[in-house]
Amino acid sequence: KMYRMKVLLGFGAATGVSLGLICHQQNRDLKTRAYASCSGLTKGISNPRQIDVIYDVAIIGGGILGCSVGYHLASLDKKKKKKIAILEKGTIGCEASSLAAGTLCHDGNDIKEPSWYDYLSTKSRPILHDLESKYGIELDLIVNGTLTVAETAAEKAYLLTAYKEMKANGSNVRFLSSHDEVAKLEPAVKGGSVIGAIYSPLGGHADPSKVTHGLCEAAEIEGAHVFEGQRVISVNKIGMVQDEDSACRYEVRTSQGKSFWARHVVVCTGCHDNKLLRESFGIEIPVIPVKGQIWVTDVRPSGTLNTVIYNAASEMTWRKIREKESEKITEKKLLPRQANINSKWKNGERMFHHVYGRQTADGTLLFGGDRIVVNDNNGHLDYAVEEERVKENYDFIKKIVPTVGDMYGSYCCYMPFSMCEDGKPLLGELTNAGLNGLWLAVGFGPSGITLGPMAGKLLAETILSTDCEYASADSDSPVMRELDPNRVVRNIISRSKSPDSKLGSQMPA
Repeated sequence: KMYRMKVLLGFGAATGVSLGLICHQQNRDLKTRAYASCSGLTKGISNPRQIDVIYDVAIIGGGILGCSVGYHLASLDKKKKKKIAILEKGTIGCEASSLAAGTLCHDGNDIKEPSWYDYLSTKSRPILHDLESKYGIELDLIVNGTLTVAETAAEKAYLLTAYKEMKANGSNVRFLSSHDEVAKLEPAVKGGSVIGAIYSPLGGHADPSKVTHGLCEAAEIEGAHVFEGQRVISVNKIGMVQDEDSACRYEVRTSQGKSFWARHVVVCTGCHDNKLLRESFGIEIPVIPVKGQIWVTDVRPSGTLNTVIYNAASEMTWRKIREKESEKITEKKLLPRQANINSKWKNGERMFHHVYGRQTADGTLLFGGDRIVVNDNNGHLDYAVEEERVKENYDFIKKIVPTVGDMYGSYCCYMPFSMCEDGKPLLGELTNAGLNGLWLAVGFGPSGITLGPMAGKLLAETILSTDCEYASADSDSPVMRELDPNRVVRNIISRSKSPDSKLGSQMPA
């Protein structure tokens, strides 16, 4: 389902401009992907006719995270012995991965004490360059720098403090202390409300759809199999049935009547993770569905925006909320649901705006705005566009970038993504739930394109390190330890029997 509407914003009659915002096809035919042959892979199975194929790894979700994991699993397997499947319910990259703004944060390669975010964003950039140079895949990757701009004295003071901290930690950033200094670098802000900024010259942007399709294409080149139109309805844990090469632990069933058998299953389904895990295993993860506002103008002259622009108000407010709440956190208590996501309204009043923008390769201006927690109505997530909030953010961005002009004929949508309650993604194996071989790569929010390429590689390396062992992988990566999903997984079903006995420990007849 696509969430799109033409926004007239109350400025008068407007004609729609057709924009390739939804599911960009990269001018290539998304062919019907053939099913892999299961010849020779069903030894030891009691009824081979029920088996489509046995895989070493089945990846659920064909967004940027799923395609990244699939690509790295296939490319790191130098002997090409592993069988990798990517299962996508629609077409590759048809939801958040194609709707994202595509902004890329990068504060330099010499950060002394990188956070998990710094590590993943820094290591992801070379992977994108490799897709372009090694496979000849065009990503519209542009390094034009990012500006985080202040409008008030408080925001400017916050940015100055942040700049000093970043500089001391080795970040490649500059502090711009006046409106004129910012306008010299980014003429689009001239005459607006900006009074200072942090400039990161290594930031930039890429086409998120091209990145997702590029990772998918590279995964196929390296030997992975991609299955579109396969909506996964359940994952069942089974007894391990071993043949010469593999041990099968999970059955993945799709709405098309297909069953995919695998040693490992990686869940990368974004906003739909909880429903699948709850119904399949009786567990819940604190991943919250969120809709992020995106709107795009008609084509503007090249150079209308020279950099990627963020406003400081949201970053400053979120940081204060996190610091305030962190004082209350115990080992078993998570941040409140709103702390890292929304908090723009309190008692019905807007607290701050959250906006960012860039110019795309085709000349349109793309802006992002509010992030709003989505109510889950029995599995139905409401991504309807709220025109009043779009207009509010449009009026706000005109204060920062006066040259943005009118928004006649603009298109707006809400990008669906998911975020974890504590603000960190979930990356790793669900060992504490007794689900060895079941992995998560979820909760990356709007940062999938910035973090996903390296996150996929890190997870792939961890999965491959288990080889034919059935015990939990013991990764030495501090990032994997910090993002370990076992920190937050909740068992919501009280079982009198073991998980294996409830879910079925034998291969179905």
